[in-house]
Amino acid sequence: MVLFNSLENSFYSFFVRRYLEPFSVRELVYEFRSNGAKVSAEEIEELLEDDPNILPLEKKMYLTRAGAFTGRYFSIVPSAEEVRQGVLVPGDRCVPFVDGEQLSCFLTFAFDGTALPQKKFETDCNSVRDFFTLFGDEFANQYIASDPANATLHIEENGFELPPRLFLTGFDVSALFSRFDFRVGDRLIAFVRDWDLGVVEIYPLKHFFQEKKENVHFSDYELARSSWYQTLENALLESFDRLGPCASIDEQLANVFYENRAKLCVPLSGSIGEFLNRSTRVGLELFGVETRLWRAGETVPAEVCGSFDDLIFPFYDLPESVIESFIKDEFFSRHSSSGQKATLSDEEALARILPDFIDFTDDEYNFFSLQIKHINAKLRKSYNWFADFAYGDFRHQSLKVYEKVRELFFELDCSDDEFRKMPQTELITLSQLFSHLTNMIESIADLCGEENIVSKDDDLETMRLSLEGMEFNFEDIRPILLDAYEKIARARFTVVN
Repeated sequence: MVLFNSLENSFYSFFVRRYLEPFSVRELVYEFRSNGAKVSAEEIEELLEDDPNILPLEKKMYLTRAGAFTGRYFSIVPSAEEVRQGVLVPGDRCVPFVDGEQLSCFLTFAFDGTALPQKKFETDCNSVRDFFTLFGDEFANQYIASDPANATLHIEENGFELPPRLFLTGFDVSALFSRFDFRVGDRLIAFVRDWDLGVVEIYPLKHFFQEKKENVHFSDYELARSSWYQTLENALLESFDRLGPCASIDEQLANVFYENRAKLCVPLSGSIGEFLNRSTRVGLELFGVETRLWRAGETVPAEVCGSFDDLIFPFYDLPESVIESFIKDEFFSRHSSSGQKATLSDEEALARILPDFIDFTDDEYNFFSLQIKHINAKLRKSYNWFADFAYGDFRHQSLKVYEKVRELFFELDCSDDEFRKMPQTELITLSQLFSHLTNMIESIADLCGEENIVSKDDDLETMRLSLEGMEFNFEDIRPILLDAYEKIARARFTVVN
């Protein structure tokens, strides 16, 4: 596990988001050292291999997702209702070309270099989820509730059900559609102009070819798109055989589109949504508590291929925001029970955040210990219970589930071979739950940062819904995993006569 300080992390993040050319480990090490960071080639290589925003190339070269997809073409077909309202909703239409960590409602759509103004799109509760298919159905409600257009939506008050009518953030394309006589069924060509800032240029397809002074007939469109659909289908089926199910739909598509960019990232392309509606061989299937692209109608193989590092790694990672959340939770709970300003010794903080059952290496333990002591000293002076009041209880609930999941994983004290004998679906689900909980705790930390102490009920409602589902899934898989582990543990012992 690579352990970087905040300055090194900031430099790496800037590099990954802005650098567009292929590079080697040696070149990146040089860039780090030129900026005063002491890193080894081994650390950089490990970091690159684990980063979903990095694509490995041939001859030990690498490329950022920003470099892979900036300027690459894809297409969008607005719905009949979008054309009627003169609004274009980003939704999942830019997957995998944009940053998967950025909420699509915060992308910027532009025409001829000028950003289009935002405009609310009104839709119904049955149609709205179609805009988020590629993010996985399990995340759709979170994307909908996180959209600023739904700032007054409180789904928790309605039993976590969506109302009959609601809104999404879109872009005003009414003048654009009118200017180019854009009609239902017409297509937009899009490409990412700035991956870091999330800027996407759009052009009506006919206008795009007129600008290039090319005459393309309707039959050319149909023939090209038919070929495009077949190419995408073949490429995805090949990726399933070669890569198995990737960590996300976005990652699966990123690999396929970059490897086949000459045929897939072209102006005369179809869209992924259209492809899924017409393909009989590729579909969206459940994988643990998530959704993956896979062979239509088949169960995604819940089996870890090769090393178990990808499954195990999250349990040994400890982001700074998670450390801060643990310490804030102690301050919050102690203040709540005593009414006095709380104190927390370093030893108490270490005991909770780095429990004995986690077998960290000495270097890992020392690194995290220093971080914990530093953050504890900082919060001891700056922690504000009143500013934290809106988030404290929910953060406490989230950390309790986080600790339960973490403790169960380390209770399953297995070798790689023994892990393969465990129920694979439940094991993968456990790892997914832990990653989701880590992301949730980081999101809570973002909400209650020093510059953002105003309660955001809609965001908390969305996370409460998610936490409730995660806790239910955990309680469902826990006895299955413990029962399997008990059998494995018993099998380690043989009776000697």
